[in-house]
Amino acid sequence: MGLKVEITCTESIKPSSPTPHHLRTHNLTILDQTAPPCYVPLCLFYPNTSSSTQQRSLLTESLKGSLAKTLNVYYPLAGRYRDAFAVDCNDAGAEFVNARVVVGSMSDVVRQAPDDDVLVPLLPCRPRGRHVDSEGELVLLAVQVSFFDGCGGVSIGVCVWHGLADACTLAWFLATWSGFGGEGNGGDAVVHDCTAVFPPADLSVLGECMERPRAAVANTPGTRTKRFVFEGGKIAALKRGIEESSWRRQQRVAEPGLEISEKIPLRHFKMQQPTRVTAVAAVIWAARIKIARDNKKKKKKTRRDDVHIAAMTTNLRSRMNPGFSEHVMGNLVQIPVFAEWPLNDEAVENAAEHGGGSYYYGALAGKLRESVRNVTGESVRRAAVAGSGPSSFLGGLMRRFVEAHDGGNLLVISSWCRFPFYEVDFGLGKPGWICTFTMSHNLAVLMDAKDGEGIEAWVTLSADEMSEFENDDGIRQYATSSSNGVNAM
Repeated sequence: MGLKVEITCTESIKPSSPTPHHLRTHNLTILDQTAPPCYVPLCLFYPNTSSSTQQRSLLTESLKGSLAKTLNVYYPLAGRYRDAFAVDCNDAGAEFVNARVVVGSMSDVVRQAPDDDVLVPLLPCRPRGRHVDSEGELVLLAVQVSFFDGCGGVSIGVCVWHGLADACTLAWFLATWSGFGGEGNGGDAVVHDCTAVFPPADLSVLGECMERPRAAVANTPGTRTKRFVFEGGKIAALKRGIEESSWRRQQRVAEPGLEISEKIPLRHFKMQQPTRVTAVAAVIWAARIKIARDNKKKKKKTRRDDVHIAAMTTNLRSRMNPGFSEHVMGNLVQIPVFAEWPLNDEAVENAAEHGGGSYYYGALAGKLRESVRNVTGESVRRAAVAGSGPSSFLGGLMRRFVEAHDGGNLLVISSWCRFPFYEVDFGLGKPGWICTFTMSHNLAVLMDAKDGEGIEAWVTLSADEMSEFENDDGIRQYATSSSNGVNAM
């Protein structure tokens, strides 16, 4: 059963102080221009708050006031697109929606998520679409505050346009907003002109190479999203298994003269103990690889040189020299390189000989880690300034993305872990749960569980692929799916 939500008020929130004339133009980087044409969505749930009319009114006014102050800092989010190269910071405002949940409870949402019927009504707009104001202009930031009549809880849904912000920006925006409204002082968010480092480009010259992957994000019918919870204890066991399998492998290839029982430092070998993010990502990638192999066998289209590609998003802020602050607004996350794994049987059988599933996961985690390590701010900057023609680095990247997507050989992994979403306190205490929303095909979004040790993976695949995915041995061993009664609060 879905929720019944009544919209009680919709208004525009402008910065509390006019944006100065010299800040009226915010120039877009090539990373902004190539971001998916959709919103980055997040919903925060605060259970068991008071539900009196007066307290709801006080909370709403406090949220609107602190949002207006926050827009003084994140002023481009209150603007409108001027063209493909800049945003006019004209203080047109962010959309603020006030709503009541008259049928349904917060526990219904947690139990049924990520079903559209329970999440879409709690967001101010559909993430995979263009939400416009009364003038027909694209709204860059929209917020919805929903009060649950039955349980007394409050949810705050936020959608920020991806062309201006990534998940890191969203996290620090929320920290700033809650700081102005709660016990803090708002933080130190900064808007930078990054076009000197990542100059914009005329993307029209890329034609279909640019539009195909963007269209795949905006319109992916027939997909299903499910939430898979990897508990902290199971992740620890997964990492131990990978480490133990790597020691066994090391003993087999030990240099002459070394005792078989002597442990060799991990740095001498390609495989190292993975982080919890790369360990979980490896299990997800392994399941996706198996689906791709099985599909190709059924269609008899397997070639010996086929590979499956995983693209893991990378935060460039700390990788630049000099580095950017984590608070810098924009799209400073990019996917400039891919990790690859052969789709032929020999690759899987070879991994099994060296320690079974744990060794296989370790090998995949190593591939992911290596691909991320190859990403530096300088390498991305060189690619950005190389131009955007069909023969450029960007053109080649987009063509490869399309080929892998069309061939069923692609998985994009976006980690939102370690962002301070669970620290967002608007005076209601910390959230009981946070969630995102249905994304594009072949995408896995990894988010911290509330305890900071586990990981929630929001995976979007076709309906047939999802059925195979959730029955994968590794997924069943290390994760619990939303269809099996996952609880979060």
